[in-house]
Amino acid sequence: MNDSAVFVVDRLQLVGILCAARAAARDIAAAHHLRIVHTIVEPDVDLESLLAYIDTHEIAVAITPTFRHIQNNPAWVRTRCDLITMSPLSYQRRQRRLIVS
Repeated sequence: MNDSAVFVVDRLQLVGILCAARAAARDIAAAHHLRIVHTIVEPDVDLESLLAYIDTHEIAVAITPTFRHIQNNPAWVRTRCDLITMSPLSYQRRQRRLIVS
């Protein structure tokens, strides 16, 4: 099982808040038997770049403080990996497409 996670935050957060958020994200990751392999800090997260990073590095889960950090678009992230938000606390599984032939 892939246990990698990426923590996505924006650069506008204050350093103290970022440190506290990163610690909380580590606790959440550990509770789900994950390890955070990278923290992405962007002023406005470019979802195309984020999804490319997730694909390239085979990330299992993206962890983010709020939906705002992923442009309020959890469905787009869930096309590539599971998603954990910290506020509101939720774990959303990756969307699997059913192919009928």
